[in-house]
Amino acid sequence: MIKRPIYTIKQGETLQSVMAVFNDDDTPVDLTPYTVRMQIRLAPEAPLLATPDVTKENVNHIRFKVPATETTNWPAGDVFFDVDLLKDEDVYSLVRSGVIRVIKPIAK
Repeated sequence: MIKRPIYTIKQGETLQSVMAVFNDDDTPVDLTPYTVRMQIRLAPEAPLLATPDVTKENVNHIRFKVPATETTNWPAGDVFFDVDLLKDEDVYSLVRSGVIRVIKPIAK
């Protein structure tokens, strides 16, 4: 089962989180031999909106960050992300996907 987290941020906020990565059978993925890539898009087939900085926290956790300077220009609504594992420059596996809900700040 692919976990599908939903993050909620205000436009202009930094988005950062630590995410655990699991196989379809809920066993942890050993990230050691892989490069991890995250892509954010307005729609699943749309051009890239952002490619966050991703670091490995430990054997099956990653940390990602999108600075506030980037999220300022994101439209209100849902944007979509994928987390891929790369091995030898090829996409080895899609391990996570989900939704980031972007809301407009209330205060002006």
